[in-house]
Amino acid sequence: MGKFGQTRWAGLSVVAAGLMAGVADAQTTQTPPSDPQVVVPGRTPEPAPPTAQEGQAGVSTETTADGTAPGLNDVNRALAEQREAEPIQTGLIPIDSTRFLGTTVRGRSRPEFTAPGLRAGSFRIYPTVGLDLGYDANVFATSNALGDAFGTVTGTVRARSDWNRHQLGLDARLSQSEYATYGTEGGTEYRLAGSGRLDIVGRNALEAVAVRQRVIVDRANIGEIPNTERPLRYDETIGSLTGIVGEGRLLGRVGATYTRRSYEDNALIDGTPLALGFRDADRWELRADVGYQLRAAQTVFSSVTLDRRRGSAPVAGLPTVDSDGAQILVGVRGELSPLIRGQLAAGVLHQNFRSPLVRDVTGLALSSRVEWLPTELTTVTVSGERSLQTSALRDDLNYIITSFDLRVDHELLRNLLLLAQARYATADYRSSTRVDELYSIGSGADYFISRNIRSTLRLTASKRTSSGSIRPNFNDFVATVGASYAF
Repeated sequence: MGKFGQTRWAGLSVVAAGLMAGVADAQTTQTPPSDPQVVVPGRTPEPAPPTAQEGQAGVSTETTADGTAPGLNDVNRALAEQREAEPIQTGLIPIDSTRFLGTTVRGRSRPEFTAPGLRAGSFRIYPTVGLDLGYDANVFATSNALGDAFGTVTGTVRARSDWNRHQLGLDARLSQSEYATYGTEGGTEYRLAGSGRLDIVGRNALEAVAVRQRVIVDRANIGEIPNTERPLRYDETIGSLTGIVGEGRLLGRVGATYTRRSYEDNALIDGTPLALGFRDADRWELRADVGYQLRAAQTVFSSVTLDRRRGSAPVAGLPTVDSDGAQILVGVRGELSPLIRGQLAAGVLHQNFRSPLVRDVTGLALSSRVEWLPTELTTVTVSGERSLQTSALRDDLNYIITSFDLRVDHELLRNLLLLAQARYATADYRSSTRVDELYSIGSGADYFISRNIRSTLRLTASKRTSSGSIRPNFNDFVATVGASYAF
């Protein structure tokens, strides 16, 4: 077994066996081919690719330098995971992803390599079990790199209604990670999510999302404390309700989101207790979005977001996260050209902090993601985000993060997909001269062995620099190979 202790591998085996047994009992009938997204576990996950059909929406596991989807506000991260796996919408009309031409590599339907799923009444259920083995060359994200091997078992279950009207979806994910030498780095993560849509008349509808999850924060994330005994953990609860109104060429969305995040106390490597209650916060967000359809596949839009954040553990004489803010975006989304689709949006953000120790922030806001299809077998995805985030530093709580991502997917064979990606992110702290930068490149492959079995390979190299702070610079390399079985 090498460095892996028998006890840890026994734990992983029990988790895998339990998940396999639970889904095997439900496998009684088969449904027509579908294309559920297989979540690839591991320490450096990549974005879940878009699926070919809305009914098989998956869960994104993408993380960036600040632990969120690239540049999104914390409150929107889990909601973005719900939407990330769905095809980009072209205005009011979804892209017809059943066509070969104009379909992304990851979104293309492959019935011969797609698990059938299970039928339970009017629901279609897609269970998946996966195992990843990997090596991290810098587990603690420090200049004095220490490497370790790790293993992760992940189980996911997705259920989608197939009603003619309305929709209900349920998602569950459980993962257990263990490290060969440094046992403090492993742990359990879970995610439970429910989403629903109530169709009213025409294009008018109500959408609701509820999420409860446990997250282990990557030590390499911008804004985190590097020298803790174990990686930081937090619990998060999110609820969202959105109303959709469509009339002629106009489409409006008005929604409200509530997020509660609670951090687990930790300790520094020298044993000093580290209370993280000051990072616990409630957040309310109101958003209004109005779009005008220029043509069938292109919409210009404007959105306004009001943001209210309140901490739960204020301490006299120290800054708090309490603030009120607003963001305005203007842009275009849909089919930007016959071969390019997505969203381009820019605007302004402003955050007013209640503590006199924290400067107010005003700056550029970005929220863009486009897909370019240069050939039928290649998809290029480019995204850029800019937003305000909260750090783990009590005396330097806020920073603006700007990130740019490039990803290329190529279908080498019908059952072999290749990918290459690059990322640059920078965090500008508002109460000091500190500036952090993260550079990352990666490659990988997905090999479909059969309708049920998929294998994966991921290689990621990253470099982190930090100026104006005592945090050391570091380099890291992570290699992961995995396999998953979808029912």
